[in-house]
Amino acid sequence: MDIIRNDKIVEIKDMLFDKFKLDISFLEKRMTIQERSVSNWKYATDEFYTLIPFEKELNKMKKGRILKNIQFDERFASPYIFSFGFSEEGKLLLAQHSLGKDFGIISKVYDYHNSGCVEYFILQSYPSKKYKSKLVSISILFQINDLLQAHVCVSDNKHNWSATIYHIGNESKVDKIFRYASGWNNQTEYDLEYVDNKLNKIKIGNVVWWKSKKIGC
Repeated sequence: MDIIRNDKIVEIKDMLFDKFKLDISFLEKRMTIQERSVSNWKYATDEFYTLIPFEKELNKMKKGRILKNIQFDERFASPYIFSFGFSEEGKLLLAQHSLGKDFGIISKVYDYHNSGCVEYFILQSYPSKKYKSKLVSISILFQINDLLQAHVCVSDNKHNWSATIYHIGNESKVDKIFRYASGWNNQTEYDLEYVDNKLNKIKIGNVVWWKSKKIGC
């Protein structure tokens, strides 16, 4: 899979960059609509819930833990409180956390399309209105074909972008992942190994990039 020469990836990347032309007020309204659509809030100490496959493992993110007894009006009281809003059907609509006093709120706003793809943008806003809201990035998760799924992300500087391609192998499991980001010399290929149908290792060549702490193999 040659990411930077794949016509579909290039098309999607350019489409996402074009969306940076959207008026910021439109995105703010979209965030408000999704917030009002939330029927259930959950809280954690980090990016606990995500729609991106293997995001934590590939980026070696800490797991975080669920927080109890958080009041909705207090969810921005600390930068260590991450809020996740779900629809009645259990779809993740909104993820938010504070960057600290006067540093703004980061909101990840999800949209589900009839085609099956999920598009989301990250907005940095300021409840105090001290600064204008800022669009940080726009991403999309979609199927290329029956064997390939892609996650493409573009950032606010109009140049940086990244793509992650998931190859579906035997037993409908992801067996290979291809990643590329602007500034890299080449893309990176990851091999996934499973034990008892659970992910055990992610390797780059013969080097173990990530290993499960729950499986002893």
